[in-house]
Amino acid sequence: MAEHRRTKRSRTDDSDAETPVSTRGDPWLDDGNVILQAGSTQFRVHRSVLSASSPIFKDMFVVCDPSDDAAMVDGCPVVHLSDTANELHHVVKAIYDRSYHFSDRDLLPISVIAAFLRLGDKYGIDQLRSEAVSRLTSVFPTTLEESDRNWERRSSIITDIQYTRSLFIAVNLGRECSLPSVLPAAMLICSNVQAKDILRGVLLNDGTRCIMSPADQEACITGRLILLERQGTKTLKWLDPKESYAGCHQPQACDRERQRVFQAIWYPLPKFMPLARWDDKKLSFCKFCSKKSSELHNAGRQGIWDELPSIYGLPEWEELRKQQ
Repeated sequence: MAEHRRTKRSRTDDSDAETPVSTRGDPWLDDGNVILQAGSTQFRVHRSVLSASSPIFKDMFVVCDPSDDAAMVDGCPVVHLSDTANELHHVVKAIYDRSYHFSDRDLLPISVIAAFLRLGDKYGIDQLRSEAVSRLTSVFPTTLEESDRNWERRSSIITDIQYTRSLFIAVNLGRECSLPSVLPAAMLICSNVQAKDILRGVLLNDGTRCIMSPADQEACITGRLILLERQGTKTLKWLDPKESYAGCHQPQACDRERQRVFQAIWYPLPKFMPLARWDDKKLSFCKFCSKKSSELHNAGRQGIWDELPSIYGLPEWEELRKQQ
């Protein structure tokens, strides 16, 4: 159970000034010699441990002299930070426990990745930032091959990637933390979110609302329209009745099959599947048509992937990889 306490400031006159009630966070180490405070939550930790992990904390503690007229708790100076208590909790726990969310088998919530990336950047904690970047770039890669390879294991990298909030947070992190290489793949998935949800954002656990920037909202909504057009002219080009299948072994049967698939995908509303992988298990084509269709399909997928950054108003893949 959290313990509530008041922070007593050093005596400046005949009375003691008191700050509002604060809450002990995790970690709270009894032998700690400095207290970090985020909002109303305090974390009692060791200067030496944080200084060894972060050059920013090291410099901060040099400035924070316990002999100064500063807020004190149990004889420890209190350092007030602008971070959220939740993000500071994740980062301090990771500093003290190297096994905290660092195993490939661990399922990381997007909130932990956000904490590692934001505060890793802010405080120069390279290991945390690298872990966050590794997770995000694995989920939102820069090549189609990586995307195909990682599709099945996405849920083993970030636990809640299927939720809209995780997608919006990922896009915002890419912008905020100078990690633009994750944006094309993240925005592609966002384009499959209903426009009303893109515009109003999603409610987070802390009661705040996560909303992408107006420019990114517009890019995701218009990107969907562009990708549906590319889907018809590239990935699903093999459904075009103008496409020649002169070597077909059963023309009438294959034509009927193409019409059936066309209807299933485009009516009554089009299915958003610009990068859907080829799967002929449910198709009834002759060998010739199956081979040619798969070649057209795969070439179309690659063409769309190559074009993906420009669809969302971003630099080309090569430039994005340099900034990863």
